[in-house]
Amino acid sequence: MERRARILTLTAGLAAAGAILGALASVAALAAAFTVIALIKDRHLPSLHGAEFAYAAGVGGALGIVLGPAAAWLLLRDVPLGRALGGATIGTLLGAFAFVALPVGPIPGALLGFAAACVWLRRRGRAKARTIAPSSDQPRM
Repeated sequence: MERRARILTLTAGLAAAGAILGALASVAALAAAFTVIALIKDRHLPSLHGAEFAYAAGVGGALGIVLGPAAAWLLLRDVPLGRALGGATIGTLLGAFAFVALPVGPIPGALLGFAAACVWLRRRGRAKARTIAPSSDQPRM
């Protein structure tokens, strides 16, 4: 029973971290979108209300609650937790920023950035695990 409790606690922590980081990333992407649009159209920044930021935080948080634990358990088991959370958040931000000026908007970009970061972190984590693991021909102490 202790193992299940640890798994549930870790999953709840991953969901909370995913919600917080997803909300922060979506609010940053929204602010970047408005800034880029204002720069492209050579206008002043539009007035931003709390409702837009609350909506963005809600969408990012909801996606983070689901995608954070799923990616951690399925893709990022060989990656240290801090690197997994930070790398996935940075990938999400970069994807959202890359898609800000496109007609599809930053949400698909954020999802693609998140997925690309998770795949990259997984491959890098496995490559490091192979180089660190002792070979079978070396004597063990």
